[in-house]
Amino acid sequence: MIVELPEDQVPRLREMGLERHRAARRRGAKDLCPKASNDRLFMDINGIGGEAAVAQALGLPLQSLHFEHGSADLTLHGIAIDVKTTHHEDGVLLVQDTGSSQAHVYVLVVGEMPRYRIAGWATSVDVFQEDNRSDKFFKAHALPQRILRPWSVLRQAIEIVAGKYPIEVQ
Repeated sequence: MIVELPEDQVPRLREMGLERHRAARRRGAKDLCPKASNDRLFMDINGIGGEAAVAQALGLPLQSLHFEHGSADLTLHGIAIDVKTTHHEDGVLLVQDTGSSQAHVYVLVVGEMPRYRIAGWATSVDVFQEDNRSDKFFKAHALPQRILRPWSVLRQAIEIVAGKYPIEVQ
């Protein structure tokens, strides 16, 4: 699914990303996957854009994003959703073992502000399988896009788990 963020939201999202970046530096946050090409400011701003894209795709307002350290990015019917954003078209869903939040669902978003592609999602049970432990990324689990669940069924799956979706028993 392709999501184009409204032009009038982009400056505010960039500001929010800059504030997140500053807050992380004040906390002394360290990048567990340091590399020369790693632009942490870009990643923080782009991450906010990815989160906004998922909120928009779920029909949630921008105000529904959670910015507290240690919280998931979004919550829908009590299900915690953490959004992982990459600008690499072939990027993987990468979840640090020591991440700041414990989510029920992880969503992979690919792109750069203002245009994103929601690549898919996985449950926390899917992510934290020993087979998904990464050799390439330090203290992380990584899932390639090809094994992610399709975006089209995420909302229905959440509503089923939350008891908001009627299931007919045959």
